[in-house]
Amino acid sequence: MKKLFICGLLGLSLVACSSGSSSEKATVCTIDEEYSKMEITLEPKGDKLKTMKVLMADDSTDYSEITDEELEMLEGQLESAMGEVDGVEMKLAVKDGELHVTLTLNVQDLKEVPAMMQTSGLTLDEMQNTSVKEIVEELEDSGATCK
Repeated sequence: MKKLFICGLLGLSLVACSSGSSSEKATVCTIDEEYSKMEITLEPKGDKLKTMKVLMADDSTDYSEITDEELEMLEGQLESAMGEVDGVEMKLAVKDGELHVTLTLNVQDLKEVPAMMQTSGLTLDEMQNTSVKEIVEELEDSGATCK
């Protein structure tokens, strides 16, 4: 789960490292590992990234016994680590024994760089002026399959 979450943050970090053009159609990239899966949906606005949604599913453990209180506590810990930033939303759920973490980043709504990305050295301007095409290329170079 930790490795998958780090991959998700890597995907978010890639947002600010690119330039180029893209169509208005959403692109979905997937990464499959032994006990985890990740789906990254990139929604453009013109040639810039509007929204990135990362769904991470961890099946390394059977999470079907986790209580609502434990799930809320875990969600609170992750939200605390991310910081309170407009434009960032996170949800946790257990489906078929897998822990699903959905992280949505509304790039154009951000007023500051989220705490989870501050160590990347990315500026807000870089995050908001990136192209989907380059993000897709970098994700594919990292082993993702994009359509």
